[in-house]
Amino acid sequence: MLTSSDEQRSNAMAVWQGATLVYTLFGINQYGERYGSWMISSSLGGGGARSFGDGHDTSGPLMAPCYSAINVEHAESLYPVLFLYRRRAADSGGPGRWRGGVSADHAVTPYGTSEIAISVTSSGADHSHTVGLVGGYPGAGSTVRISLGGLPAQSAPQALPADWNEIGGQKKILPPKTRLTLKPGDVFSTIPHGGGGFGDPLDRNPENVRRDVVERTVSIEGARKYYGVVLSVGSLLVDDAATATLREELRKSRIGHAPAATALRRNMDRLGIVRANGHWQCAACDLPLGPVDQNPKEACSYHLQPVSTAGPLIAAETRGESKNFQLIEYSCPACGSLLVVDQRLKSDASHWHDVRLA
Repeated sequence: MLTSSDEQRSNAMAVWQGATLVYTLFGINQYGERYGSWMISSSLGGGGARSFGDGHDTSGPLMAPCYSAINVEHAESLYPVLFLYRRRAADSGGPGRWRGGVSADHAVTPYGTSEIAISVTSSGADHSHTVGLVGGYPGAGSTVRISLGGLPAQSAPQALPADWNEIGGQKKILPPKTRLTLKPGDVFSTIPHGGGGFGDPLDRNPENVRRDVVERTVSIEGARKYYGVVLSVGSLLVDDAATATLREELRKSRIGHAPAATALRRNMDRLGIVRANGHWQCAACDLPLGPVDQNPKEACSYHLQPVSTAGPLIAAETRGESKNFQLIEYSCPACGSLLVVDQRLKSDASHWHDVRLA
């Protein structure tokens, strides 16, 4: 609603972490006492991007300002767990001109006990609850995973792995609501929702993408795939010519032809679909998309995509191909700007009409 108003558009914001991710620990602790406690990973989710800036990283839900996560050392003193790492999860923020805030990945293993019983409560394993705006993509979904025998069953390992890919064992993505038992050597990891993106990712400043890669909030592969930014090997400098070429190719793939020479993308401060003189139009190039009493999406080029098009941490259990959901990308047929990204049930064949003006 806010994005359809010239006066209120600047106040619009993509969705913050859209679901909780909580797990409960039970058992006998390192002091020989019974214990039970929540570990609230929800505080490690990402914030939604805004019309003027990126979403806050690991900010938790919008409804709880100043949310915080337990200190790692404090948790280890209270419970029989060893934290292998707690880090920002690359590519968990929704791609956009302004990136959604990333969430955090953390991994624990039993330490000083023979087993830990865990009960998990979350949602969004086959899609994302954090929707993007005006061409921004959804943020990461909720991911719960285990590695059986990922570490040697011994006292503290000499070198702790700092990434899930460094952990061995038998790995498995778990349902969002599940119970399990961790044995020494098993590793348990959770990643809550990332924030939704705002605006077309191909309009993001390449230097901002480079900074994200350096800070490990976006992977090198993600820079190319989601933002069309090519970085040189080693120095991680932006290859301007290759980036311009790749972005032009990606826009062409959205509409099936090269953007029209007359479709000048002159309004870079306006994103998505806007109103003008009783019509909807592309904010970037002013192409008319029909009168305001009609659905402008019907005048757009559109493509159905798997949910993993928004990032690798959506529907991880099914390798990014959700059983129930898909993305639909709506682009300007003249300039190729991405105007809207909807996430919807595969059984729904209609074009959602978002705004009907009274």
